[in-house]
Amino acid sequence: MKNKKEKKAKRNKKHAGLHFRNYTAAEKTYMCLYKKFDSACEVATKISLQQGGIETDGRGIRAANIFTRQLLTAYSFKRLLPELRTGSDPDKGIWDVTTIALVSRSIMENFQALYYYGTEDISEVEADFRFHIFQKDRNAKWRDIRIKAGSSAEELADFTVGVPEQRKRISNHEFYRTLTKDKQTRINSRAEMYYSKADFEERCPRLANIELHYQLLSNLAHPLPLAIDRIDELSGHGEPCDADITLINVSLGVASDCLIGSIEEMGIKFADTIGAEFRPLIKKLVEYPDCI
Repeated sequence: MKNKKEKKAKRNKKHAGLHFRNYTAAEKTYMCLYKKFDSACEVATKISLQQGGIETDGRGIRAANIFTRQLLTAYSFKRLLPELRTGSDPDKGIWDVTTIALVSRSIMENFQALYYYGTEDISEVEADFRFHIFQKDRNAKWRDIRIKAGSSAEELADFTVGVPEQRKRISNHEFYRTLTKDKQTRINSRAEMYYSKADFEERCPRLANIELHYQLLSNLAHPLPLAIDRIDELSGHGEPCDADITLINVSLGVASDCLIGSIEEMGIKFADTIGAEFRPLIKKLVEYPDCI
């Protein structure tokens, strides 16, 4: 009678010859980008667990809070990504271009907010000005939501008085007078930031193509027209095809760059703590081989 080891070896041998089709170039690029993003998630998690107890200013607190939001968004994004690895079946998994593009755009916007409200090296006067915009914007949004929800005049009293006062404080702020007319108009029209996308491209290398990427990801995420019009016999059904995987690679590349950018900025903002402790890991991420 054959012993248990011989029986097990026979069973394993029976299934050892599984062979899948060859990966396309787009799929190989995706596997590299997925590994890069996964590595960034691991480093971001370690940094997030070490944020507590660090003495910092108001901008530092906002940076830490936005970074926490960024990490949560990154893990939600990762759940959407097919786990295509060497040796796995490339025809399994759902390739959801639309939802992946939408969450990738959120990761990009989180990084913008982190940089603008938390980590960019600016003067105390400008930092104070941005805080007042942040405060006014938060209160104005809550006011609008509560009005639509049917809150009473009494419940809205603080917002009714407070938001106009905050707007006046902003327009009288000493930094407001240094802005161009265009930037003043953006603030007066309730824009969250007075930077344009061109300003972000100029100031932050990780956002060098934000105008292009924002337009592409937005059009892929919205139902009309691009997201629907591109559905044909091959594309847009969730099955693997190079057209969809190539667009997902763009989304994944943007998400990776912006998550790594967030990590870099935290290392710079908290140079004596996060920066000192995680410098080798951050350096390894920054120097990660190009996947394309």
